[in-house]
Amino acid sequence: STDGPFLYLPEFNRTRVRQAAVREFTEETGLTLRETKFFTERKGRRRDPRYRMSKTRAYVGNASGKPRNEKGFTKVVLISLDKVRVLPRERFAFDHASIIEQYFSLKKKR
Repeated sequence: STDGPFLYLPEFNRTRVRQAAVREFTEETGLTLRETKFFTERKGRRRDPRYRMSKTRAYVGNASGKPRNEKGFTKVVLISLDKVRVLPRERFAFDHASIIEQYFSLKKKR
């Protein structure tokens, strides 16, 4: 688990970062994530207004299981990719809309 906004890994290792992301996803949604692959990394001073500087990594994969909310923290909503495409940018936190747009752009090229 992370301590606030930070994830401390004494010996930086990309596998450990991915494992931590998968663990957090499961803790927050109740879903199991499989076939997880690194997608993109974002960092900068303006991507998350809560912090002076922030960095995030996005992963893609296949999820299964029964979704559940993490009481007081998350509300899990499953929607189709078609519906995600038409959501207004304001519905997404920080730079998440641009990450999703990047995903759709790359998916279209395949």
